[in-house]
Amino acid sequence: MDYYKGRFEEVCNSDALRIAATAVADAYKIAGQYDKDGVFAIIDLALGEETPDRKARRERVRSLIGELIDLGYIWEPAGQLFMEAGIPSLMDYIAGRRPDEQPQLPAVDARRISDSSRKRQGATAA
Repeated sequence: MDYYKGRFEEVCNSDALRIAATAVADAYKIAGQYDKDGVFAIIDLALGEETPDRKARRERVRSLIGELIDLGYIWEPAGQLFMEAGIPSLMDYIAGRRPDEQPQLPAVDARRISDSSRKRQGATAA
């Protein structure tokens, strides 16, 4: 349990990172196959419309993905098309501590993004 608390504190270093981690946890619980563009879409959706500058927003989302990878929260297995959950039970722990003001990622969005990831990867593999 201390391990989870420590990792939770790392994820809560910023509101944006906590929002990203929670949204990714929601998504992986609903449909577990996302490529990097899919993870990008999940985080972009979760952040809402707070940054009107699209370039700055893209860089911010990419930075958050990098932080989640650096923390081992998600990872890119060598030779794989999809990103994987680092520790699914840690995702559950973090999602369970969602602030009241942060809505859960809608299942319809998670499935739509997962389907898009699979289609992109199917096109890549063909």
